[in-house]
Amino acid sequence: VSIRFILDDELFRAAVRSGLVGLFVGVETVDPVALKRFRKSVPLEGYVKAIRRCRAAGVIFHASLIFGLDEHTPEIFERTLDFVMKHQLPSVSANVLTPYPGTALFERLMREGRIVHTNWAFYDHTTPAFRPANMTLEQLAQGYLWFRRNLFGIAGILRRLPAQLRVNPLIYLGMNMAYHKTTRQ
Repeated sequence: VSIRFILDDELFRAAVRSGLVGLFVGVETVDPVALKRFRKSVPLEGYVKAIRRCRAAGVIFHASLIFGLDEHTPEIFERTLDFVMKHQLPSVSANVLTPYPGTALFERLMREGRIVHTNWAFYDHTTPAFRPANMTLEQLAQGYLWFRRNLFGIAGILRRLPAQLRVNPLIYLGMNMAYHKTTRQ
């Protein structure tokens, strides 16, 4: 959903009354400049308010995040992990920016000479297929793995658990242990 759905008091309350359990939210990034490029009309503080509102209502807030945007430097991984831990997000899809063929992004990166391969098997949201603007390809790959290992390691899961106890701890643990397993693989 759009963040505006959660911030709309009447609509959100109606959804909760009807049995809403969880929401998938395209947060994309914690970088304010990159958020503007995504034409996100709500600043990061609005996402924080939405996270709190979901937790208070017993709704799981699943954040989708992207690494490798042109504005990102190697510090984005730590900044994002700090944000996720500070606000104890219950569930996160962490992805590497993937420039699919036929998209404007792919065409731009190809023109700029930044596409490093076209082995479509690796266009999987986890493997960098392009050279980022403000970090090396290796920094993107290593930073992404560092983020996942810290977020979905047992310590990261346990650190966020207390905030999930009144929402849905079984779903929280199930989802995060699955991410733990895929991160180890």
